[in-house]
Amino acid sequence: MMAPEELASLRGAARASLQGTCTITRKTRVRQPNGSWRDVMAVIAADIPCRKVPSGQTPFEQVLMQTSLAGRGVSTFIIEGGLPIYRDYVITYQGRDYGVAGVADRTEGEYTRIVVYDESVAPTTATT
Repeated sequence: MMAPEELASLRGAARASLQGTCTITRKTRVRQPNGSWRDVMAVIAADIPCRKVPSGQTPFEQVLMQTSLAGRGVSTFIIEGGLPIYRDYVITYQGRDYGVAGVADRTEGEYTRIVVYDESVAPTTATT
């Protein structure tokens, strides 16, 4: 078992590795004065510590990439934990938007691994 000081040190190192920041948004419908509806992007959270990492590092990511994401480019983000992430969210990182494909792992509130669609990455290929 780890001492509380050791655990705090590991948590600090994990947070320090999240060198970038992300903004998390989602599309919401807003009623206009004339009665019509308009889609707008609502900010869920801004300046969330995050980091873009290679995909396929966990078994869940590998399965997700081989089944539902075959033929699409994907990336993975690690963000600070505690914020629930859903598939209709969009992550903005360094001026680019990434649609959420799935949440790969939640680690007791420390961080969350999120698989996103990434057009700048070559499509995944299913291996048999």
